[in-house]
Amino acid sequence: HNHSIRRGKKFVSLNCRELSKTVLESELFAQDAALESAAKGTLFLEEIDSMASGTQTKLHSALKEKKFMRAGSREEVPVTVRIIASTTKDLNELTRKGLFMPELGRMVSGIIIEVSPLRNRPEDILSLAHEFVNTSTPEGKLAPRLAPEVCAMFTYYSWPGNTDQLREMITGIVPTLREDIIKPDDLPADIRAAAKNVRST
Repeated sequence: HNHSIRRGKKFVSLNCRELSKTVLESELFAQDAALESAAKGTLFLEEIDSMASGTQTKLHSALKEKKFMRAGSREEVPVTVRIIASTTKDLNELTRKGLFMPELGRMVSGIIIEVSPLRNRPEDILSLAHEFVNTSTPEGKLAPRLAPEVCAMFTYYSWPGNTDQLREMITGIVPTLREDIIKPDDLPADIRAAAKNVRST
């Protein structure tokens, strides 16, 4: 987004797994919601495979007709956003099983970029960790540092939950810190144990 012609417009992100059907539809179609607020910008739909079938139908209609009826009114709103979607599942397989709308699948699959699991990209782990620390730090406060031992643990760990696990862990840790550094004791026990086991083998 930041390197496209839409960089001057809004980037809006919605996690389809974390939001219920009702909440997600409100976030998409209500007044000043994503499809409207991100006009001429980018809407990122994370884990689109988790989107309910009814919401898939409404989104497909909005993208196809390039307009939608705002929730709670009879006013039509133009759709000018670019959609970027992510999934951890094979949309083609979900389509064959009847779990994902094929027409919407084709719309969001114009360009496909496959990203390998985080455990296969150790060079990305620390840069992502620092980014999540910065974005989790309240404005006006100094972002905490990562202790060297923590950096080592991050690279040893296999991250079965990929980037989401790393982000959720850090966003949970940062608000609870009493010092300006993240130490091993601040990490979940499974990460400390996994790193210890790797080092001992």
